[in-house]
Amino acid sequence: MQKQKEIPKICLINVYIGKLPNYFQLWLDSCRYNPSIDFLLFTDDKTKYDYPENVKVKYISFQEIKTYIQNKFDFAISLDAPYKFCDYKPAYGYIFSDYLKQYDFWGHCDIDLIFGNIRKFLNEIDLNNYDKIFKCGHFTLYKNNEKMINSFKEMIVDGKPMYLNVYSTKDSFFFDEWGKNHDGLLNYWINNDKYRVYTDDSCIADVSTKYNNLVLTKFKKRHIFQWNIDRKNNCHLAGLYLQNGGVHKKEYMYVHFQKRSMSCDYRYANDCSEFIMIPNSILFNKKIGKKADFKKYIYPITIYNKKYIKSKIEKIIERKIKRK
Repeated sequence: MQKQKEIPKICLINVYIGKLPNYFQLWLDSCRYNPSIDFLLFTDDKTKYDYPENVKVKYISFQEIKTYIQNKFDFAISLDAPYKFCDYKPAYGYIFSDYLKQYDFWGHCDIDLIFGNIRKFLNEIDLNNYDKIFKCGHFTLYKNNEKMINSFKEMIVDGKPMYLNVYSTKDSFFFDEWGKNHDGLLNYWINNDKYRVYTDDSCIADVSTKYNNLVLTKFKKRHIFQWNIDRKNNCHLAGLYLQNGGVHKKEYMYVHFQKRSMSCDYRYANDCSEFIMIPNSILFNKKIGKKADFKKYIYPITIYNKKYIKSKIEKIIERKIKRK
């Protein structure tokens, strides 16, 4: 009898200092229905939530986590604000190695998202053939070996390791992705024959920050997302959109809201086994079946997101100040 192939053990890490999102319980529930994957959350928010068994929470203050990370390096690090944690994500395997010894893959993920059936999509990838899975900081996996644990140290710029500059400077370098000036680790990994990177992220619904409607960064259609649990107790996340006069559906591994505010009123939830995500809101016990249902919940015209407009204005002002 042929021996069944073992499923790689995975742990995803998140460091979150500050008030957790108002729909955080739904994030936890979407983790609950991915029981074969473990999550490790470091946070200072001690609000009572219904944490599932596969989500381990470590309560820690900002100063404590800063000290913990500082002890991993032999030079003075810069970590003065929570946004800087993004630059440290590629080093989580090194920083939190004591928590990861039993796993085949470690990674990091964001909290401003809702998961669908993660394993369904990962099973379509031969994980053992890759050192790194996906290219965006909101969900990335790394093989748990010495090569990948220390890979963040190997990128050399101007004759010295790039991480020394990134981790001793208060600026945000987007080190886990492309980088400000294409000096992020992603370019290094992809263009280096030493690393095998899986870059097909078509299973990810990454919502653009530009519009009020839920428009994907790579698929310019207005979307509504539907999350539900089937009879076998598996969760599913579907993106719904209009095309050729009808409502079409595509299943995704997760939807990423990119820090978008989403109102969520649990008083209207009989249970959390089914809900829809519309522009800036999460609604319970609702279904989208017909075109009329879909149109009821979306903006009929293109409306730009206020946060996007504000950020654009701030960047223009910043450039003018620098020129002066």
